[in-house]
Amino acid sequence: MSAFVRRAVLVCLTFSGLSLGMEASAQTSKRKDAPTERKKPIDVFNRIEGESTVLKLRSAGTVVKKGEWVVEFDSSDLQDTLNNQKIGLKAAETAYRQAKMAREVAEIGVKEYIDGISKEDIELANKAIAEATAERVRVEDQAKKSQSAEDQLALTEARIAEEKAKSKKEILIKYTEAKNVKELESEVFKAKEEELNKEGALQREKSKAEKLRREIEECKLLAPISGTVGYLRPVEEEDTFKQGEVVFRIFPLATPSAKTQSK
Repeated sequence: MSAFVRRAVLVCLTFSGLSLGMEASAQTSKRKDAPTERKKPIDVFNRIEGESTVLKLRSAGTVVKKGEWVVEFDSSDLQDTLNNQKIGLKAAETAYRQAKMAREVAEIGVKEYIDGISKEDIELANKAIAEATAERVRVEDQAKKSQSAEDQLALTEARIAEEKAKSKKEILIKYTEAKNVKELESEVFKAKEEELNKEGALQREKSKAEKLRREIEECKLLAPISGTVGYLRPVEEEDTFKQGEVVFRIFPLATPSAKTQSK
């Protein structure tokens, strides 16, 4: 091979290598400069009523996973309040059970009177009528035989006694029984009202306790997504946050754009 040919081949190989190197460099540059998608940060708020004091926190710039704690508020006061609330809740439960029992007893009283006491009173009234009627018949027969003034007076008295017995039964059915039933039903109505009041008080105590439990759980603020922790202002332990105030925000980790991934 002549010197001229060797020189030409060397030049061609050199330019070929430069071309490949430039192409590889360009591909590398494209990968380094590939655009990324940056999602908006997600703010996490204080949902606890009043002011909350920071007990511990992760520093700004910390990378956390979804569900990991970022800031924890001091829940000791809430826990003390919940313990006191449990005492009030137990008292409300007892009061409700007693009111419910009183209502049930009142309802039993109505049924007992209608099915038991009232029937016994009517039976006694019927017995008194039967005895008065038998006495009137006996005296009436005697008066017919003797025709004496004394027996006629006894017959009059026997008839009056019979009418009194019948009248007593009529009053018992029309007035006494109805009055007693209404009085007993009034006691049932009062007992029901008291039961409803105690039930409402119990539900309010339960709601208070549930709210306190929820706020204690919310003292530990978790990362809603994986990303980097950031704060709107310098935050240290014992700093306070009002209800509704942004405590921290999570910046999502940058990911390659969909267009770049498709290329």
